[in-house]
Amino acid sequence: MKPISALELSNYFGRKGKYKANGFSFYVTVEDARTNYNILEFLVRPVAGEGEHWISASFITLEAPVEAPTGPDKKREG
Repeated sequence: MKPISALELSNYFGRKGKYKANGFSFYVTVEDARTNYNILEFLVRPVAGEGEHWISASFITLEAPVEAPTGPDKKREG
């Protein structure tokens, strides 16, 4: 795994996903991200409930990122 920059790690902040492990699953929000011995880990908080915990990113299925609107398309006249 190649090193991940701080900017790349920040792309995970605030993303929602589903945590699956040991036969159960629930939705979480990624609060922070880090690498630990070349393993990507997320600090997650449940959408409904309390607490937070660092877990391997391999247990999380992230939802597609929401892209910011860019405004109406403008065509050049010429």
